[in-house]
Amino acid sequence: MKFSSLAAVAALAATNTLARHLQPRQEPVTLQSGDYELVITPGDAEPSVAMRETASGTVLFVEEQPLQILLNGDVTNTANGKYAAVVTEDGALVGTGDVLSASGSVFSFKTATRSHPMADSQSGVQLPLHLWPDQPARSSRLRISGSWHLVRLQGTRSPGVLAGDLNNNYFYIREMRMPLPFVMMQDSTSGQHLSLGPQDASPASPVDEPNGNWWIDEGITYASLGAQRVPSTKLAIVYPGIEGEKNYINPAAPFVYRSHPVTNGVTHSYSFRINAAPSADFGLDVRQSWRYHHDMVNPEIASVPANDVYRASIDLLGFYGADYNGWPGFPFSCNLPDGDIREITFQMGFIGQQLPAAHLLLRDGYLTGQSNLADMGRRILDF
Repeated sequence: MKFSSLAAVAALAATNTLARHLQPRQEPVTLQSGDYELVITPGDAEPSVAMRETASGTVLFVEEQPLQILLNGDVTNTANGKYAAVVTEDGALVGTGDVLSASGSVFSFKTATRSHPMADSQSGVQLPLHLWPDQPARSSRLRISGSWHLVRLQGTRSPGVLAGDLNNNYFYIREMRMPLPFVMMQDSTSGQHLSLGPQDASPASPVDEPNGNWWIDEGITYASLGAQRVPSTKLAIVYPGIEGEKNYINPAAPFVYRSHPVTNGVTHSYSFRINAAPSADFGLDVRQSWRYHHDMVNPEIASVPANDVYRASIDLLGFYGADYNGWPGFPFSCNLPDGDIREITFQMGFIGQQLPAAHLLLRDGYLTGQSNLADMGRRILDF
């Protein structure tokens, strides 16, 4: 089962902007994809959004409050809502609804969901999907690309890393930290797995990202992917990208927040894919999910001039290899694009790579007859 959606949210001042030309329907509206179907029910019915097997009618994943927004005011709070109307329009499920904040602002949502292979997108502030019936965290396995692999939602890991404390309630990680951005959840009880990933993402940010302030800027265009344990075990996409309860920007705080301004006329959108399938085993589920999201991204295969890249890399090491504070080595980091040295610490391990880099200088110096490279490489190795 493969769905893709498009949603837009507008921040408005006490103005209801539901699309009046859509005729409301209070009964469930369905969209089929393969052996699954997405069911959206407007009004107060529970669940508001469900994914179920078409043949058996078994409900697998649900969300009771599909319209969610996090507000930064005198008190940080979340406002939730449901669809007021859902119609079928040009082969898509089009849902509209409003979320009312405590201060009286109205946020109008409109979503359009289509069945793959039509490559569309989804946007919004937050979309979580959880298992149905709700399962304890211990029955779920997660994979967050580049961060979390064969680990259940229980226990602890190294405390300083993302998702380091598996007793936390939220695990939101910026999509830029993932080599192939997607998150997957396997449920051993229902025998199903579900994954979410961005579609046509274009992450950017005009703010000072290393700063832990709560930045508010409509130019922030990246999301965070992950999972949460409350009020139930869910996969989630949060846009713009809040990171936590562990983050690499401000370790002293659980979350680093990013928001768009609440201003008349400001809208935002974010695209993502939903993929569900019967579960074989965790390894095969990861493989299927990875290949699905990889094929949807369809990265361009480009010819790389490997010899030129190698030569440029050696020249770079030769340029920066020098005596710093009386000792030979390489800077730990440099600023871009000017290349000015930012930090000097002679790290020898996996991150610093002083010794492997010195070996490359020594080897290339001997091969090309450049004694200055060979000498610098030897001196760093003798450090």
